Amino acid sequence: MEYLYHTKLGHMTMWKYRGSDPCPVVPAEIDGQPVRRMEETFKECRFLHGAVLPETIDAIGECVFLGCDGLESFTVPDGIVRLEDYAFCVCRRLKTSILPPSLKAIGRNTFYGCESLEEIDLSHVDSIGAGAFCGCLNLKRVILGDDLRALYTGTFARCPSLTEFAIPEGCETDPYWRGPADR
Repeated sequence: MEYLYHTKLGHMTMWKYRGSDPCPVVPAEIDGQPVRRMEETFKECRFLHGAVLPETIDAIGECVFLGCDGLESFTVPDGIVRLEDYAFCVCRRLKTSILPPSLKAIGRNTFYGCESLEEIDLSHVDSIGAGAFCGCLNLKRVILGDDLRALYTGTFARCPSLTEFAIPEGCETDPYWRGPADR
């Protein structure tokens, strides 16, 4: 088996990939149990160019793609509702990430240090964690939707290229929010 996994609270969690395929297909089930979660699965797999995720997963867990320098583009599958903390952190070559309408929440530091990311459509997201896009040096355009409830400190800090950005009416900001100018 190319994956290390465990069952917790009746859910199969995949936590490490040991293979060498640059674009692996994650199985929908292992030993007859559906794979529901992923945690650190591809962390620091520098050779990884992509992955095909099963429909059984509803969230991309903490650090799943952290440090995957070979990842240049990724389409998050429909059905995923949450990108957890550090999910794509320090994927320096990640230029594009297509997010599905099902996605509602982005955790802390999710895209932190994704220096090549240029544009992101968050029009369907209602929650974005602190530092989520911090250090995205080439991020030029962010689309935020009317359902966004709050923005937190450092969400878009150190994004010097960000020129297209508007906070939706009714969106709260924390007392330390300085917006994209927080460079």
